[in-house]
Amino acid sequence: MRLFVTGASGGLGRALAEKLAARGHALTLLSRRETASSSFFHVRGDLLNPAGYEAALAGHDAVLHLAAVTHSADPDLYYAVNARGTEGLLAAARRAGVTRFIHVSTCAVGADCGAYGDSKALAEDAVRASGLAWTILRPAEVYGASDREAVGQTIAAVRQGLVVPYVAHPEAKLAPVHRDDVLEAVCAAVERPSTAGKIYVLAGPEVFTQVGMVAALREVFPGFRLPVPVPVVALKVAAGLFGLLGLRRPPFVPDQIPRLLCPKDRAIGPARRELGFAPRFLRQGVRDQGE
Repeated sequence: MRLFVTGASGGLGRALAEKLAARGHALTLLSRRETASSSFFHVRGDLLNPAGYEAALAGHDAVLHLAAVTHSADPDLYYAVNARGTEGLLAAARRAGVTRFIHVSTCAVGADCGAYGDSKALAEDAVRASGLAWTILRPAEVYGASDREAVGQTIAAVRQGLVVPYVAHPEAKLAPVHRDDVLEAVCAAVERPSTAGKIYVLAGPEVFTQVGMVAALREVFPGFRLPVPVPVVALKVAAGLFGLLGLRRPPFVPDQIPRLLCPKDRAIGPARRELGFAPRFLRQGVRDQGE
């Protein structure tokens, strides 16, 4: 298949592009920067300017859309990129004659999940109304792609024997899923036209509170690590201070709090049956990651 891919500069997107290429697919990657690679055809462009990349869409069998803003102190940026950027890409794909659209969304989708989750819900609405043969994938908290995300940072802290802060709230729950399991599921969705018109949740088989996840990790990395509870109110105060200081890359942004606490769909049965999704348990995934 000829695939037009957005978001391939991120850890998950880059690994996915390499995996799809290894499976024989021809990829065109949309990027805002000049990129040299013999494995892919690169198009320089901005998601918010469809006129700059629309011509490159012609002749592709499907769009695989991963690009998104995930952490921003400016809520408007979520809506600009995640919602309107997706709408522009859908319109450009239709005009170029592309018939399939695979959209990588998130489990944290909906207005209860903050501006990020709301923007992703709007993007999903646009995908479903597009008239294209669409598939939506909703990964949970991915680890193994990088240590920049919360789960990866926690794994690294426990491995190194550091003090591990956790959000002290009963609704602060995670279903960590290994990157490689997500990659396999996305490839299956791309390669199976029967997934059109369906939404698949890609979550791990276990749901943890944050302190529960730390306890599970301590079984893999024995030794004393002090988990330190952090009240939600303290996070809100800290996020406000980061905003006042104008930090370019704050440790976290206010929007991450509702994203962590909001209810999420963890039903992975359809992905298991129709994509062959086989997520590993956290302890095994972390061991595999260290091999």
